[in-house]
Amino acid sequence: MIFPEKGTEYITSIPFEVTSADADMFGRLRPGALLNFMIQAAGKSADSLGFGFNNLEQIKLFWVLSRFKIQFVRQVQWMEKIVVHTWPKDLNGLLYLRDFQIENEKGEIVGRASSAWLAIDAQSRRPKIIQGLHEPFTALSKFHALEEIPEKLAAVSGKTISERLVTYTDVDVNKHLTSVRYVDWIMDSFDIEHHEHFYPKSFSVNYLKENQWNESIRIDSEKKEDSFLFEGVNLQKNQSSFRAKLTF
Repeated sequence: MIFPEKGTEYITSIPFEVTSADADMFGRLRPGALLNFMIQAAGKSADSLGFGFNNLEQIKLFWVLSRFKIQFVRQVQWMEKIVVHTWPKDLNGLLYLRDFQIENEKGEIVGRASSAWLAIDAQSRRPKIIQGLHEPFTALSKFHALEEIPEKLAAVSGKTISERLVTYTDVDVNKHLTSVRYVDWIMDSFDIEHHEHFYPKSFSVNYLKENQWNESIRIDSEKKEDSFLFEGVNLQKNQSSFRAKLTF
């Protein structure tokens, strides 16, 4: 990684090893597992800079991932070691932007990503602005892993491909469907033969509304040019809960 001349104190680098639990049946790092690594790295970064989970809990807020986009540069295999570099990048309205660069042991870039987060009020469940974060979220505004902000995805008009129930192991400490599970569900929509011959080039998700335990999510999909588009609809609330775009 080529570090910028200024602002390196805002860059956090976290090593990970790809375990068997992180790999698919072909020995490749699962996209959901990579997203989990990124979320862990983001949490450690926020903790070290003073606006982590415990800091926000004191003011009755919590972080929620709103959007992300990952570009996969190289496949990462089971037992490989990688480093996730992450930094707060900028502010965009209510969105707190954070970038990631993922490297293997040789220092080769294996992935790049950008993400947008919301600080949610624990009582109202509405996003808020946190005072005092202008400096850490603007110091590296010209230092990009991906230059573009994760895109806002359009509604999907495809066919229904599955229906999923949110169960105990799908729910995180914020008591809603964990961000990683959406990615796993999307990957589950392809057959084994497809996965054997193809690996994602890019993956984007917009998280629109939270889903909670015992709620049912209908997943619709359509193919548009070289991408697969997805939308999840909460059947109890009759509202879109997520949209995604996956390119192989």
